[in-house]
Amino acid sequence: MRAIAASSLRLVSVGIIAYGGNPVSGAVANAVMDVIEDEQLQAHAHAVGNELLDGYRELMKRHILIGDVRGSGLMLGIDLVMDRETREPATDIAGQLIHRMKDAFILVSQDGPANNVIKLKPPMCFSSDDAKLLLGKLDEFLGDLERENGFKALN
Repeated sequence: MRAIAASSLRLVSVGIIAYGGNPVSGAVANAVMDVIEDEQLQAHAHAVGNELLDGYRELMKRHILIGDVRGSGLMLGIDLVMDRETREPATDIAGQLIHRMKDAFILVSQDGPANNVIKLKPPMCFSSDDAKLLLGKLDEFLGDLERENGFKALN
């Protein structure tokens, strides 16, 4: 990581990046790299991401609205569908879920070509406890939305 930061500074010093950095920005970048390495944030993101992905897969067994789960590290998505066979996007329900999560102070976003993918983009310090809270709220709100929209429970 330091090599990338150092090469960026060399490019800036010869004027290749017009909007690039300066010595202060370079020092900040090095400090950030130190924190990422010292606190092992990449390994942490990988471990918590795997925990979340496993949790999403468990939710998929209980909620018919979940058509697929995918991602890597902490960049994960839940594909909401009206029907798992036809893969019809559940865009409106995804929007309702986003708002309910926001009301619970959990920020997720809608993404994908049909805006039916619930995407999580947390900071690298996102914890196992945070993951449990997120999974619990998703479970609760997906269940509510399925009942409100006439879906049959899977379990």
